[in-house]
Amino acid sequence: MTETANKHFATLLSGHMAQQSLNIRELSKKLGISYEHARRLQTGEALPSPLLVEKMDSAIGLPQAEGQLAAQKDRMLKKYGEQLVAGRTGVSERVTLFEPLINALAADQIPAAYAMLKGLVNAAQSTQALLAVEHDGLPKILPADEALKRFLPKKKSKAAIELHGRKFREN
Repeated sequence: MTETANKHFATLLSGHMAQQSLNIRELSKKLGISYEHARRLQTGEALPSPLLVEKMDSAIGLPQAEGQLAAQKDRMLKKYGEQLVAGRTGVSERVTLFEPLINALAADQIPAAYAMLKGLVNAAQSTQALLAVEHDGLPKILPADEALKRFLPKKKSKAAIELHGRKFREN
């Protein structure tokens, strides 16, 4: 399981505490729980009961529906694991990894985060080498690694191809 996979509630709580300028000691006093339990809730080491989430709504203004949903997700992930939960809910494992981080962003941070991720994706796609090959008399453009595997001779000869001035060999 990934580090952030079971921290939906902790991320939600931490973000809310930052907005309210609450520290762990103040949180524990407002909720009537021990400092250690409040710390474990904030770090994702513990999950709140439904009653505690309800209490958080009235004591510190944490939206009950969001809190219950985040805690429920974390319980499912802890019990069943990412792959099973992702398969059951139809949400990819990658999305589950980013979801708590995205949910912790302020509304004005979302466009910048989106632009950064989009830039990473575009950079990765533009650096993927493509080769134009002819197969059965038809031109095809394929990723370089696929083209090398499919169209180089199968026998154990030394074949080389030049791509962007760099030579690649297959033995």
